[in-house]
Amino acid sequence: MLTWIEKVDTLATIALIRDISIIVAAAIFSLVLLGIGFVILKVYLQLYPSVLRTARNVEQSSSIVLAVVSQPLSLLSALLEAGNRVWGLIESIRTKDRRNEEDGQE
Repeated sequence: MLTWIEKVDTLATIALIRDISIIVAAAIFSLVLLGIGFVILKVYLQLYPSVLRTARNVEQSSSIVLAVVSQPLSLLSALLEAGNRVWGLIESIRTKDRRNEEDGQE
Protein backbone atom coordinates (compact mmCIF):
# COMPACT_ATOMS: atom_id res chain seq x y z
CA MET A 1 0.00 0.00 0.00
CA LEU A 2 1.17 3.52 -0.89
CA THR A 3 1.69 6.13 1.73
CA TRP A 4 0.32 9.62 1.31
CA ILE A 5 3.78 10.97 0.32
CA GLU A 6 4.05 8.40 -2.44
CA LYS A 7 0.50 9.26 -3.56
CA VAL A 8 1.41 12.95 -3.74
CA ASP A 9 4.55 12.12 -5.72
CA THR A 10 2.47 9.98 -8.10
CA LEU A 11 -0.12 12.76 -8.53
CA ALA A 12 2.63 15.32 -9.05
CA THR A 13 4.25 13.08 -11.66
CA ILE A 14 0.93 12.64 -13.45
CA ALA A 15 0.31 16.39 -13.34
CA LEU A 16 3.82 17.06 -14.65
CA ILE A 17 3.35 14.58 -17.51
CA ARG A 18 -0.04 16.18 -18.29
CA ASP A 19 1.46 19.68 -18.33
CA ILE A 20 4.39 18.63 -20.53
CA SER A 21 2.04 16.86 -22.97
CA ILE A 22 -0.12 20.01 -23.20
CA ILE A 23 2.96 22.14 -23.88
CA VAL A 24 4.22 19.71 -26.54
CA ALA A 25 0.78 19.52 -28.19
CA ALA A 26 0.56 23.33 -28.26
CA ALA A 27 4.03 23.56 -29.78
CA ILE A 28 3.17 20.98 -32.46
CA PHE A 29 -0.10 22.76 -33.20
CA SER A 30 1.74 26.09 -33.51
CA LEU A 31 4.31 24.58 -35.88
CA VAL A 32 1.56 23.07 -38.02
CA LEU A 33 -0.22 26.44 -38.22
CA LEU A 34 3.05 28.15 -39.09
CA GLY A 35 3.66 25.59 -41.84
CA ILE A 36 0.16 26.11 -43.24
CA GLY A 37 0.77 29.86 -43.21
CA PHE A 38 3.98 29.46 -45.18
CA VAL A 39 2.28 27.20 -47.73
CA ILE A 40 -0.53 29.73 -48.18
CA LEU A 41 2.03 32.53 -48.57
CA LYS A 42 3.96 30.52 -51.17
CA VAL A 43 0.80 29.80 -53.17
CA TYR A 44 -0.21 33.47 -52.95
CA LEU A 45 3.17 34.63 -54.19
CA GLN A 46 2.98 32.20 -57.10
CA LEU A 47 -0.53 33.27 -58.05
CA TYR A 48 -0.09 37.02 -57.47
CA PRO A 49 1.51 37.87 -60.87
CA SER A 50 -1.17 36.00 -62.81
CA VAL A 51 -3.96 37.54 -60.73
CA LEU A 52 -2.44 40.99 -61.26
CA ARG A 53 -2.15 40.36 -65.00
CA THR A 54 -5.76 39.17 -65.14
CA ALA A 55 -6.92 42.25 -63.24
CA ARG A 56 -5.11 44.52 -65.72
CA ASN A 57 -6.64 42.67 -68.67
CA VAL A 58 -10.13 42.94 -67.18
CA GLU A 59 -9.60 46.65 -66.54
CA GLN A 60 -8.46 47.24 -70.13
CA SER A 61 -11.34 45.24 -71.59
CA SER A 62 -13.86 47.04 -69.39
CA SER A 63 -12.51 50.41 -70.54
CA ILE A 64 -12.88 49.28 -74.16
CA VAL A 65 -16.44 48.13 -73.50
CA LEU A 66 -17.15 51.41 -71.73
CA ALA A 67 -15.90 53.37 -74.73
CA VAL A 68 -17.98 51.27 -77.13
CA VAL A 69 -21.15 51.43 -75.02
CA SER A 70 -20.96 54.95 -73.59
CA GLN A 71 -20.66 56.74 -76.94
CA PRO A 72 -23.97 55.44 -78.34
CA LEU A 73 -25.65 55.97 -74.98
CA SER A 74 -24.56 59.59 -74.88
CA LEU A 75 -25.99 60.04 -78.38
CA LEU A 76 -29.20 58.34 -77.31
CA SER A 77 -30.24 61.19 -75.04
CA ALA A 78 -29.76 63.71 -77.86
CA LEU A 79 -31.77 61.50 -80.22
CA LEU A 80 -34.56 61.12 -77.68
CA GLU A 81 -34.65 64.88 -77.14
CA ALA A 82 -34.84 65.47 -80.91
CA GLY A 83 -37.57 62.84 -81.20
CA ASN A 84 -39.49 64.46 -78.37
CA ARG A 85 -39.33 67.86 -80.09
CA VAL A 86 -40.46 66.38 -83.40
CA TRP A 87 -43.31 64.62 -81.62
CA GLY A 88 -44.29 67.87 -79.94
CA LEU A 89 -44.20 69.67 -83.31
CA ILE A 90 -46.42 67.00 -84.88
CA GLU A 91 -48.87 67.19 -81.98
CA SER A 92 -49.05 70.99 -82.20
CA ILE A 93 -49.74 70.78 -85.95
CA ARG A 94 -52.46 68.17 -85.35
CA THR A 95 -54.02 70.33 -82.67
CA LYS A 96 -54.04 73.34 -85.01
CA ASP A 97 -55.60 71.24 -87.78
CA ARG A 98 -58.31 69.99 -85.40
CA ARG A 99 -59.08 73.51 -84.26
CA ASN A 100 -59.28 74.70 -87.86
CA GLU A 101 -61.62 71.83 -88.73
CA GLU A 102 -63.81 72.56 -85.70
CA ASP A 103 -63.87 76.32 -86.56
CA GLY A 104 -64.78 75.48 -90.16
CA GLN A 105 -67.66 73.22 -89.15
CA GLU A 106 -69.23 75.78 -86.82
